[in-house]
Parts: sequence; C-alpha cells; structure tokens
Amino acid sequence: MIIHMEIRSLLVLVFGIFLAATAQVAPAMPVAIVNAGFEDVTGQTLFNEFTFGTPVGWSLHGPNSVIEDVGTFTGTLQSNGVDFFHVTAPEGDKVSILFNSGREGEGEYGYEQTLTNTLQANFIYELSVEVGNIASGTAQNNQFFNLDEFPGYRVELLAGGVVIAEDDNALTIPEGEFSTSTVSFSTSASHAQLGQNLGIRLVNLNVIPAGFTQATSPDLEVDFDDVRLAATVIPEPSLPSDLTNNGFVDFEDLTILLANWNKEVTASEGNLVNADTTPVNFEDLTVLLADWTGPAPAGSPQAALGAQAVPEPSGLVLLAMALAGLLGRAGGRQCLRSRR
Repeated sequence: MIIHMEIRSLLVLVFGIFLAATAQVAPAMPVAIVNAGFEDVTGQTLFNEFTFGTPVGWSLHGPNSVIEDVGTFTGTLQSNGVDFFHVTAPEGDKVSILFNSGREGEGEYGYEQTLTNTLQANFIYELSVEVGNIASGTAQNNQFFNLDEFPGYRVELLAGGVVIAEDDNALTIPEGEFSTSTVSFSTSASHAQLGQNLGIRLVNLNVIPAGFTQATSPDLEVDFDDVRLAATVIPEPSLPSDLTNNGFVDFEDLTILLANWNKEVTASEGNLVNADTTPVNFEDLTVLLADWTGPAPAGSPQAALGAQAVPEPSGLVLLAMALAGLLGRAGGRQCLRSRR
C-alpha cells in the first residue's frame, strides 16, 4: 500500500511531540554577585575562626548607626559544624556575621550590594539566601557567647535603591542551622524601576527577644551565606497556541487541542487555523508545535494560571497513543479509498 504524503507528515508530527517534550522554558540566567559566599576576606582582620570588617563587594546598611560600634561586629565565621552551628557553611568555608552585643534593640543593620545588572521587562527574578540562626557556643579562644535568641532577619531585592520584593522574617529557623530564604519578583513591560541597577540587602532586624531588656538580652546575631540571584525570561503572551493564556505553550495546551480533535470549535479550544469553518486537525497541531515553549517555571505567577509541568514518561506514551490512533484512522480511510 502506498502511504499518502499526509500520513508521512503525521508520523513526523508524532516524533515532534517527543522532541517537544524535552523543550523547556529558557533556563534561568545567574546574575553576577560579588563575593556571594563571603569567602573573600581581603582587608579583614583575622582572629581564630573569625574575620572582622566589611566583606569584599558589600557595603554596610546602617540607618541607625548601630555599626560599626563597640560590641557590634561584621565579618565572617568559619563554621566547622560543631561550634555555633550543627552544620558547616552552606557554601565554601565561611558565613557572614552581623553580631551585636551592647546595641540590642536600637534598630536594624546589615549588608547591601548594588549589582551591575539592571531590572529588565518581562523577567522573573528569584533571590535565594541561606539565613543562619546561630547557637550559643565557645570560640577557639575559650570565650563563651550566649546566642540563644534570634533577632529576626530581612532579605530584600532592590532596583534603583527601591525595595521591589522582600522576605521579612518569614522563616522559622532551628537554632544552629541554616534555612533558605527565597524572594521572587516578576516584571511587566512598564515597571517604574526598569533600567535601574538591581541590588541586594541582608538585614539583622536587631529585635530584643520577648521577656528581655537591653541590659538582660543575649547577644544578637544573624548569619548569611550563598547569595544567589537568577533571572528567567517570561515569553511574550501572544502565541496563538497559548490556549490557557499564561504566556507558555505546553502540554496543557496540547491536551486541550487533542480533546477537541476534529471538532469545529473556537480558537481557545484548539482551532488555531480557522475557527469558523475548519475542524481541529493536523494543521492546528503543526501550529502548536511551532509555538512550543515548555511549561512555566514552578512558583511563577504564570504557573498558577494552569500550566502543568512536563508529564511523566507514561503521560508521553498516552499522548503518543492518542496520535497513533488518529494516524490509524487516517490510514484506514486511505486504504479504503485505495481499494475502491
């Protein structure tokens, strides 16, 4: 039996579905941060497991003049997983410290850095920082530090010096451990800070714990490490095959198209070529595959609109079986025409 050219095209499309399954949204692009892991201690004063001074690449955020002052220290700690923390540094050997003994409750302070990258339209920005709740412990010089309480933290993403997203002490961090703070922000085409330099701010809130006064408060410290910022392009929401209207063409859209196969339906139901007179067919499938982007990033606003993750292999098999059924019916009709 001579296979019609259309059937050959359908076979190519089945293969195209499997190629599309591997297509993903453009990968997140890391944004450069100077001394993101606080490993560069150039210019700082070394004292046993500590260094004292402002970390390279960072400047001090001190609206209340708490730092630098007697009893307050900035710098790093080399965490060995025994003293002060039950774990080693999340990245490298050192973590940054914002220590306070004597200026408790007198206002926030911390580190900040202005980046060379600027805020761009239609991007998802994700800032991740490891935040540490230091435990009481004895330093290498045998001095004991009472660090039993946590003064609170804040992680901020800025553009042009303006806070555009933040994590204001949302985590409950076990003592002696680190937890990951994540801040996400999506830009539109008209955000007021577009073109302005991005920035990061890491803050010790310096709040006296309940039941204490400044005179009775333990030392208050917050530690930070492994600062990461990534940017992901948001596809333009103008693709004809974006049936869920979330800016991405993925298996959610493909499922809608297949569910309406050979029906005369609207464009939003899968008829991408001619919504008035032509049923959903392989022309529409070709358009959808040409528009394919892959799923919206997990946690993004677009993902919440209904886009699903790439299905498991079993899901791909089911899709292939559905297309194979369409092929079979088309081939059967061709055979009948040939016999006649």
